[in-house]
Amino acid sequence: MLDSHFARRDRQPRIVRLAIATGHDRSFGVEEKTALVVDRAARTGEVIGRLGASLLDTSSATSDGRNVAGVRYSYFTTGSTIDFATGAITLAGTAHSGAGAAAAPVAPTDIWGSDECEGGIFGTLDLAQGLVKSSASTATGDTCDSPAESPRFRTTFTRTASTTWNDDGGFTDLAMSITGIPSFSAVASAPGSAGTPNPQVPAGSQATITVTVTNTGGTPLTGFRIESDGSGAVSAASDPASTTVVAPGGTLQLQTTRTVAKGPQTFALRITATAVDANGAELGVATAPQTASIAFVGVGTGTEANASANAGANANGSSDSGGSSSDAKGSATGSTSSGANGAADGSGSGADGQGSLARTGAPADGLALPAAAILLLAGAAALIARARLRARV
Repeated sequence: MLDSHFARRDRQPRIVRLAIATGHDRSFGVEEKTALVVDRAARTGEVIGRLGASLLDTSSATSDGRNVAGVRYSYFTTGSTIDFATGAITLAGTAHSGAGAAAAPVAPTDIWGSDECEGGIFGTLDLAQGLVKSSASTATGDTCDSPAESPRFRTTFTRTASTTWNDDGGFTDLAMSITGIPSFSAVASAPGSAGTPNPQVPAGSQATITVTVTNTGGTPLTGFRIESDGSGAVSAASDPASTTVVAPGGTLQLQTTRTVAKGPQTFALRITATAVDANGAELGVATAPQTASIAFVGVGTGTEANASANAGANANGSSDSGGSSSDAKGSATGSTSSGANGAADGSGSGADGQGSLARTGAPADGLALPAAAILLLAGAAALIARARLRARV
């Protein structure tokens, strides 16, 4: 299959789709003021002219009618040759393998040069040539973001072990995929957390977190995996990846557990996914990860709560094994205790603020003598007076 005015007008996607639909394994595109001279006897070809020729190899490509992956893209410049029997390309000049030293190419936002966005020409070829000379391993470009250009597509190039390139812009064996643009959203929740910004759970317990992912992009997604992105309070190993394929617009719930420490904390869960086609074949296009965060407050256990309550009670009074607590006016111990205004004996009973006698103590200051003691003193005085009277007689 052959096309012309090719890379200038970004016709690579068009010929790839047609080649797959018609069962052609190899398709060629030739640029303006350029020719691919074919030697039928030798089954070889050579590029002459100003620019170059493209080869799109779809022999190992996969497609679901909308997304395609596994295409091999080569562009050979003037003086380069091809063996049609094997498909091997020999680049003119010095061929380099491995990464170059240039900066990674900037991702174009209108790679196919649409009329709506006026992205220019050679967008697809420019991206591929920029990649092979750079230190990057992949490069992507998206189609115009305009309602008239919907749905949008993404072209992804990936350097392979057999990729080579020369200084004139030629290259061989870049992996190419043309797909919808994958994306998804993720929201974390926990039992009882609806409407609660910071749900409280016992410290040291395992919190069950549910992450709801929604496929918001243009490709099916699978391999959803929950990870910790390092910004949360706990760094946990990745959970097993889900094997469920979620179509565009579909949702999936994932669950994980995290140990909650005491106090406030936030778990920031990093979720990754893999873009696939409708048949489950990987598309080789990167899917941006998402982060779902949820905050908890770890509260003390029942034992800690009782200890706290006891500490509060002891703020007003305390006792040991030999006594009982009193009010703020006095405290008791197993030996001797005193209140604010009175004393207590060894039994540990608190003072009432009016004063009392200890079992071995003297009367407190300002207290009157008991009535019995007064009568005894009066009797003694009378006896003394009588004795004195008799002595005079």
